[in-house]
Amino acid sequence: MSNFPDRKPVIRERSPGRMFDIYLARDVDDFQADGTGRMFSGPNLTKIELYRTVSVKQESVKGVTQNIEEREIFSRLTIPTVALMEAFGMLIEQLGASGPMLDAAHEQFKEVLRNAIQKAASAKA
Repeated sequence: MSNFPDRKPVIRERSPGRMFDIYLARDVDDFQADGTGRMFSGPNLTKIELYRTVSVKQESVKGVTQNIEEREIFSRLTIPTVALMEAFGMLIEQLGASGPMLDAAHEQFKEVLRNAIQKAASAKA
């Protein structure tokens, strides 16, 4: 009998060696990261640190003033390495299925950027 009689699973798996149901928790932590920091991976566990950009400062690098992002690690994900490999496999599969749409979006982005640069150049002239 299910521990969640009032909820339906969002994922059901019934294949040899992979029999499970996944339910949404009552409260799901939803956060946004700008990228990954350090990663530690072993045969059993992988740890991935997530960061947010919290500010931008200017610093002289080789005599040229550069913008330097200040990033802050705010979360660390610890996951079985096998589960992470499965997640990568699913991500690659989904990206492959979305390939034509991703290519179209990339081309559209390049066109928008190209037009913005041309407008900026003509405004200077």
